[in-house]
Amino acid sequence: MSLPSRQNEQNLAPVYKQMMRRIQCCLASATNTRPPTLQVALNHAQDQAVLMAEASPEQAQQVATYIKQDINDAAEYLMENSQDFSDWLMLDIEVVEQKVLRLFFSVANKTQQELNKFNMVIR
Repeated sequence: MSLPSRQNEQNLAPVYKQMMRRIQCCLASATNTRPPTLQVALNHAQDQAVLMAEASPEQAQQVATYIKQDINDAAEYLMENSQDFSDWLMLDIEVVEQKVLRLFFSVANKTQQELNKFNMVIR
């Protein structure tokens, strides 16, 4: 198998983007209790690219291979850097928690002020 040319890769860029959109839609729109696997979503996107005449079967297969490789590369990167990612995620969660707590306390404080006013009126 020969390596794809730069021109061929550029021609397949729109197909790649459309197949990625289809994969995302397929995974996001799953309504049953068992969502489709990534492979099922990829196969669907590949079939649709051929059916809609966006790519030949060979081109759609080539793009599917690119997508698989990109997903594998991303997964490997996350696994190699999982501690950094975990640390970043925890930091982000802490920021969200702080904002939620501030919001809660501001609402609770206003509620307490209103209750105090209400109690003064009743007395």
